[in-house]
Amino acid sequence: MSHLHFCFHDIHSGRNQTSIRIAGPPKRLGTTLMCGEKLTEGHDLNSKDVGLTQGFYSLCTITTLMVLNVVFTDGKYNGSSIILVGRNPVFIYIREMPIVGGSGILRFVRRYVQAHTKRFSQNTGDAVVRVQRFFNNTCETYQKMASTLTYILLTFYLVFFPTFYITINGVFSEQFPASLATKRMEKMSHLHFYFHDILSGKNRTAIRIAGPPNSTMVTFGNTMMIDDLLTEGRDRNSKQVGRAQGLYSVASMSLQSDFSLLMVINFAFTEGKYNGSSISILGRNPVSNDVREMPIVGGSRLFRFARGYALAHTVWFDPNTGDAIVEYNVFVLHF
Repeated sequence: MSHLHFCFHDIHSGRNQTSIRIAGPPKRLGTTLMCGEKLTEGHDLNSKDVGLTQGFYSLCTITTLMVLNVVFTDGKYNGSSIILVGRNPVFIYIREMPIVGGSGILRFVRRYVQAHTKRFSQNTGDAVVRVQRFFNNTCETYQKMASTLTYILLTFYLVFFPTFYITINGVFSEQFPASLATKRMEKMSHLHFYFHDILSGKNRTAIRIAGPPNSTMVTFGNTMMIDDLLTEGRDRNSKQVGRAQGLYSVASMSLQSDFSLLMVINFAFTEGKYNGSSISILGRNPVSNDVREMPIVGGSRLFRFARGYALAHTVWFDPNTGDAIVEYNVFVLHF
């Protein structure tokens, strides 16, 4: 088990800015920024460089959708990277997001990130974010420990790691002994809810943020940012169970044989046992099919290390506005 600690410098202002707006209206739902942020060992921008982030993040009301590659340039992990896809509720003191993959010696990685904002400027939007990442760090370790690394173990290390870790690269990275792993059973949960995608009217929950000029709703490249309601029943006024936050893009050049969307969405639950937990969806949605299947690539809190699939079925669609209600059956494996 490895633990990395570093600071992420998000600079919107001045000559050395590291993020720029590429789509969407400024400072509202749909604002999308491409970033190439510097990662340092300490809070000071001039402290030792350990890597950089490459990707984008988008505003979904008071949360952000994060789609980032974190590339390391120092020490043992030099040249390796991890991929982060998840929901970042920025007003929470400590946020958790899933790691869904990696490269180099971080191949097959599947763990989580904790982020805490150390400094933020309301005038410029510049921020320094402290990030901790927990994962197993090699293919060999992954194979040996896959059945034993659990939510309980990781929580244990978050509380007690100063007693047990072995320092391998200063304060940037630490490695935990595998012998402390604890076994827990993985379980399957089935979630059922309805997704309300509203593109029209005063209470719309989806807006176009990118795409060709003068495009229609189904034009290749058309991209929508969403903050859609999830409900227990088909009626929009039925009990709310969460929000779908993220984006989808038209990924089909031709509508004759196939019409598909690229889905990058987080289901954030607000009700019952899973209140405060989320799952991340990344995949192809062939919307012309009656039932579509998309993979779950990660999750947070009770859905840490989640994997599984989501089945989507459109129960209502208005071709004039694009508004839709989609029934979801989600099957997720988690500890």
